[in-house]
Amino acid sequence: MFQALQRGSGPSDEQIIEIIRSLIHSPQAVLKGYILDLSYYERELSDVSWAGIIRQLKLVGESSNGKPVEFTHIIELWMEDDDVRLRASTMRLDPTDGNVYSKWEREERKKPKPKKEGEEDAPEDEENAIKPLDEFALVQRVNDTDDRVRIELTHYNTLERPAMEELLVNFHEDQFIRLETAGFNPDEITESVKCRLKTDETLPLRPLALQIEGAGDFKSLLTEGVDEGALPRKWSLWK
Repeated sequence: MFQALQRGSGPSDEQIIEIIRSLIHSPQAVLKGYILDLSYYERELSDVSWAGIIRQLKLVGESSNGKPVEFTHIIELWMEDDDVRLRASTMRLDPTDGNVYSKWEREERKKPKPKKEGEEDAPEDEENAIKPLDEFALVQRVNDTDDRVRIELTHYNTLERPAMEELLVNFHEDQFIRLETAGFNPDEITESVKCRLKTDETLPLRPLALQIEGAGDFKSLLTEGVDEGALPRKWSLWK
């Protein structure tokens, strides 16, 4: 993969799939979930949908009867193609660190840091300080240009989105969430999703899972490194 990047090309489909498989089954993803942000990007198998690849290769997991593990929820952030192109046209990359910023993020960084009532000004830690962006130094990524976004949209509308119907056919109404997100900022989208998912924030999160390697006392692994009185681990059904 490093050699491919040196040549100016990207990873192969097989390499991308192995990366996805590894990350999906990592302790952090198993415990806290994950977001698959997959795109067209002139893949070798661009005539095969990601939805099909995920199910056929059982990337999410395999049940006891050999069938692929399905998603518990699917959230579709929907907007008109023109709105997608407009949002992409305002994305900018900082060549000094590789971070990408939307127009909303750049405007948020310009706002003064909010202070709590009675809080005095304190010198900000230089390492954690939010540095101002030089708008004139930011550049547009190739994949945010109008031509590339049009190609992405055509691919999504003709291949990826129709393939999603195969996943949605067995979903209940509360498992498939469709949000019209044009004009919404990330915070508003997040709050809308949380509201629709009806998450219970009073339930504590369990500590990160441990990979067992040559352990003798399996029971002690459930409480190893966990503070007294905190929620212990549970045995994972994931391999």
